[in-house]
Amino acid sequence: MRRFPFNSSFALIAIVCLGLSGCKLLHPPVISVIAYPLLQPRTNSIETGDLDPILEESGEALKRAKVAVVRNPGRNGWDSTVRGKQRDKRKDENELLYNYLRKQKLFGEIGLVDRAGFGDYDYYLTCNTECIYNIELDTLMYTWNWVLLGVGFLVGWPYQDSSAFYVAESVFMQRSEAGTETIGGSIAVNQVTWYGDNIYWRPAFYAARTLKPLFKQITYDFILESGVRSL
Repeated sequence: MRRFPFNSSFALIAIVCLGLSGCKLLHPPVISVIAYPLLQPRTNSIETGDLDPILEESGEALKRAKVAVVRNPGRNGWDSTVRGKQRDKRKDENELLYNYLRKQKLFGEIGLVDRAGFGDYDYYLTCNTECIYNIELDTLMYTWNWVLLGVGFLVGWPYQDSSAFYVAESVFMQRSEAGTETIGGSIAVNQVTWYGDNIYWRPAFYAARTLKPLFKQITYDFILESGVRSL
């Protein structure tokens, strides 16, 4: 049996795929149109700490803690123009952090307050997140979509590559006789790369799902630095 033609064909297909931006042309349309907007496939550079050993040791103490996140109302309504047309809506990341902590159910009580010291809480957190993002046109795929008279756009073949670099700063405060005092902080960094960017969706750079790895690291640092495990 001669295998040379098969090997030659396989090599040719491999070369073509590598030249077509990571085999983007082989992506089934249902993946690009339906699955990508739902899954939003991406990679993260951050490696967050493992909370399981801490929860096994101090889970009961965490359940006694009352923690509040201080909102930043100036964030709400913020938007930016991308290429003069598209806009990125942004919600206060402190509200997103509050929702994240509430779903994790690590602490006995989670609140969202307007200022540190407000309410009957043991600890207060505030977060500030910024990112520098880049949307790069895949000229080969973009041209090919037009060669097909726009059919490539309609079936959702990806033609952009999106990435963002994130820095999240958080400050931890504790209630004291004088009001509140700063007891620590956290800086988390993440590089995110998305796949499948097409006309049906583009990454939401400040969405809760996107910021989740940063929130996880902030929570890890807070538990280690705040002394909440000794309650």
